[in-house]
Amino acid sequence: PNTGALSPFSVPAGHNPEIFRFNDGKVDPQGRFWAGTLALDSRPRQSHLFRFDAQGRATVILEGVSISNGLAWSPDGRTLYYVDSPTRQVQAFAFDGESGTLGAGRVAFALGDDEGWPDGCCMDAEGCLWLGHWGAGRLTRWDPVHGRRLQTVSLPVENVTSCAFGGTKLDRLFITTAVNPDAKVPEPEAGFVFCLEPGVPGLPATEFRLTL
Repeated sequence: PNTGALSPFSVPAGHNPEIFRFNDGKVDPQGRFWAGTLALDSRPRQSHLFRFDAQGRATVILEGVSISNGLAWSPDGRTLYYVDSPTRQVQAFAFDGESGTLGAGRVAFALGDDEGWPDGCCMDAEGCLWLGHWGAGRLTRWDPVHGRRLQTVSLPVENVTSCAFGGTKLDRLFITTAVNPDAKVPEPEAGFVFCLEPGVPGLPATEFRLTL
């Protein structure tokens, strides 16, 4: 803090920043940080999902990932919902909070070819998953247990990247977007953060605290 210099708190074994970069990340209910990677040359199934503990130790949780993206835990903390974008699927894994490990997985739901790619996501207090659609200009709300789409929110930009609840009552949903340099029509609001009052609150976030 005295100099403002930055240094990595962890460098996972085998991670080469000239080949891979980190993408989405989130803290689990027990305070561990999870983050995944993507290959800079877009090679499929070469990336990983990592878990970082308070001492900065990195553990590989999933291998063979293409573009690691959204993560969200169910309100009871027993299920991790995870996005590997090119699969167009949201997966659900049994989650052991004590050990921070994943059990059996299943496909919670999948997007159609005309619905873009699943990107970042978050969970609300009713156990429903909000999901950004890269390339489709929308945010959707799902019942991930039964794979049912409950709501679609259209946005005036093509690339909807993620969402998070905020506000003093966690009753506002903030939606991030990205510029599309190949957009067929002008998108003056691309890259903006939008705010929605969805009528349902979110869940409190857990802090990640390093003890290096």
